[in-house]
Amino acid sequence: METNKSNIGEWGVVVEASSDKAKVRLERKSICEKCGLCLYKDKDFVVTEVVNKKGARKGDKVKIQLSSTKALQATFIMFMIPLISLLTGILIGYLLSKRFGLPGFYQILIGFIFFGLSFLFIRNYDKKIKDKHSYQPTIVRVKGQGGFD
Repeated sequence: METNKSNIGEWGVVVEASSDKAKVRLERKSICEKCGLCLYKDKDFVVTEVVNKKGARKGDKVKIQLSSTKALQATFIMFMIPLISLLTGILIGYLLSKRFGLPGFYQILIGFIFFGLSFLFIRNYDKKIKDKHSYQPTIVRVKGQGGFD
């Protein structure tokens, strides 16, 4: 995987293309196991949908990139929001337990309720941003069917 200060990039082959989107087949890396962006998963390759601003066609070798900032934002949303929600729910449960003399079980219950609600928030947020191009990988270079130079 190639990286620079602002983008994460990878080379792949276009397996399907339209005027504004393409499906690109990429070699599967160890990091692929945790990402979730890809449509099809195999032990040797993955296929992901990307923004096709360069007019790539089926069979073209392309470099795709995803903004590091957007990748970090998505990681924060997927991992930190549930954790923060769980801890906030436990804190609120603790305060309510002290205030109303409830058993400690309610701290954990309210924590898990907040935890579950965070996933509903994430699902709704994902639906809202799914078609925004800023959160999708983009084709930045096309080599054509001749291969990598």
